[in-house]
Amino acid sequence: MPGDLSLARLLARERNVRPGSDRPVLTIEQVLRWADACHARTGCWPHRRMGAIAEAQGETWKNINVSLREGWRGFAGGSTLHRVLVEHRDLAMGVQEQTV
Repeated sequence: MPGDLSLARLLARERNVRPGSDRPVLTIEQVLRWADACHARTGCWPHRRMGAIAEAQGETWKNINVSLREGWRGFAGGSTLHRVLVEHRDLAMGVQEQTV
């Protein structure tokens, strides 16, 4: 593909197909349940580099973070996993910010 054009961007531009459009719609509440389970299991809040979500087959924290940022899968967009945890859980803004 020329320049920074990816297949996903080409499909979005030419066919109005958004990445993840075949994936189920999610809610903040669902993401928080998964985050709580991750925290209970590991003692750490999840971040985008943690990989697969144990409680959600086929889901990764990176994909959740991108969906929150881009407004995919039912999210409004303009957020991140870290911001959701800061807003809804006892997580200080500076904690894990380098890895999110």
